Amino acid sequence: MFTSVYMFPGQQGYLIKPPFNVVITGGTKGVGKALASEFLAAGDSVALCARSELGRVDMWINNAGTNAYRFGALEDQPPEDLEAILTTNVLGAMLGCRAPELVTVSESNIILPTGADGGATPRFAAYGASKRALSQLGKSLNAELRGSPRRGRITVHTMSPGMVTTELLMAGADTRVARFFINVLAETPETVAANLVPRLRQVVEGSRGVLGSRPQYIRYLTKPKAYGQILMRLLAKQRKNKFVEEE
Repeated sequence: MFTSVYMFPGQQGYLIKPPFNVVITGGTKGVGKALASEFLAAGDSVALCARSELGRVDMWINNAGTNAYRFGALEDQPPEDLEAILTTNVLGAMLGCRAPELVTVSESNIILPTGADGGATPRFAAYGASKRALSQLGKSLNAELRGSPRRGRITVHTMSPGMVTTELLMAGADTRVARFFINVLAETPETVAANLVPRLRQVVEGSRGVLGSRPQYIRYLTKPKAYGQILMRLLAKQRKNKFVEEE
């Protein structure tokens, strides 16, 4: 899931028009790489690190994340893995929100990936907890902004890409249950990005001139969609072995 921030100088809405300048952390592979490709295809300018000079930054996507490429009970995970997960997923996102490129510009949008709904994530508890923390971070930032001089000029939104067939997810395809749900619910980074990028761009452009727009939660895999795909798998064997052999 992601978080967008809209900044409007003064009391008049500031028009944010495409093409957008987009910064993506963790954009060299997986979801980040696919998002970058879609933004480029839409005519936007994309930087995969904050040091690239774009001028203004319309969207900052804090996509960098890890689960240490291990799946298992929390008690079995090495402390260094837990530290790596929390440092990358939580501290990294917090520091991204404080980046000088965002603090000094007059308008921008920040995108933070969060967990779907805060449900249990057995075998990757630390990863699930870190993603849920970003949802709380978004709420806290909105509350802080309401009491700051930039009130009404910045809004924080969240978004969830759902299950995506990246190295992070496929590292856990080592049980029958995991393979079942990967086949039934997951999609490729390209499929997810093709759905999310137009919606992200609509959120940014749709908020232009609107002072103090409401936070939005954009998700790819909704509960009705997930339940429907599970039902069709059970009834019609749809998506069996779509990504991995289950037997």
